[in-house]
This record gives sequence, structure tokens and C-alpha cells, in this order.
Amino acid sequence: HGKMIRVFSMTLPGHENGLPAAKALSVWADDFSKGIDCIGKFLDQAEQAVAFAIREKFADPNKLAFVGLSRGGMIASHLAARVPSCRFLLAFAPLTKLKHAKEFSELKHDPLVESFDLEQIAPALYNRHVRLYIGNHDTRVGTKACFDFAMSLVGSAKEHKVSIPQIELFISPSIGHMGHGTPPEIFQQGAHWIAECLK
Repeated sequence: HGKMIRVFSMTLPGHENGLPAAKALSVWADDFSKGIDCIGKFLDQAEQAVAFAIREKFADPNKLAFVGLSRGGMIASHLAARVPSCRFLLAFAPLTKLKHAKEFSELKHDPLVESFDLEQIAPALYNRHVRLYIGNHDTRVGTKACFDFAMSLVGSAKEHKVSIPQIELFISPSIGHMGHGTPPEIFQQGAHWIAECLK
């Protein structure tokens, strides 16, 4: 009825212009090696998009959830830390430490790379409902790294005297290349959990 509708399309760095998704982390690492913070730039844009959606009443700030798979789980976690109204975070086989990815083997000690370790944002997520899924032998992103992130979330919740922190970690048999696959039933469990949370 004459009302202008704005549509925003956002694509993770390294996925735009038909780039193969499998090479995205190589694109990230190349940017980081040049001092380009492609992740921070994307998060700034995503945060602005969420603020716009809330301001324009496209999204209910009381029913916000961020979800991601692998590197998308890392992005979702950082975005949740930036958006306090997001109450729910769901990540499947999340990349929790960039330096764990083989693409970043030459940048392990780079301060910019280390700044994206998810354990560093645990204090900003202490009061959220978080559910993580990971394979029991995921050598792509690291099962132990995911466990450490979960424990850092629990620790932050305890420091803030949250009596029953809503942090859940599910470890199941690994599948796929480097144990980094996620079976359909796990995606279904996660989707069901988010649907229940947002009722």
C-alpha cells in the first residue's frame, strides 16, 4: 500500500560473488594476514541490520535467536555477545578458535586472530540460553575447543551468580570429513529447541 519495504541480504565473508564456501576460511586467513578484519566488519554490519530490524518492528527483541554451523556458529556467537536482547544461541560444530583451523596455522599468534576466540566473549553471554552440538572427534574445529567454550560460559554464569546456567553441550559420534559433519537428526533437535524457546 505504498509503503517502502527494504530488503537486506547479508553474506558471510568469503562466500560472496560465487566464491566456493569450502574456501571461505582461506579468504579470511588471507585478509587477516593483510591486517584486514573481515569478520569485525561483517559483525558491525550484522549488528546494524539487527538494530534496524528491531527499530522497524520487523523483529521482536524479546524473541531473538542466533544460529550457526561451523564458522557460522562463531559468527552467531559473536553477534549474540554484541546484541544483549538476543536470549538464545544455537551452534552446530562451532569454530571456537580461528587458530585451530588449518588455514590459520601461520597466524596462530596474531592478536587479531586470537581476539575472535569464543572464550573471550563468554562474559558477555553468561545470562543467555546456549546450546552447542559437536562430534566426539571433530578435528576440523576441535571437540575440546568447543568443550572449553562451554565451560567458560558456565564459569561466567557462576561468576555472575546465575544459579542454574542455561548452557548445554551435546557430544555425539562424529561423522563426515574430519569428524565435522552434523547429521539431520541433530539439526532437527536444534530446530525443535529453538522453536520451544521462542514460543
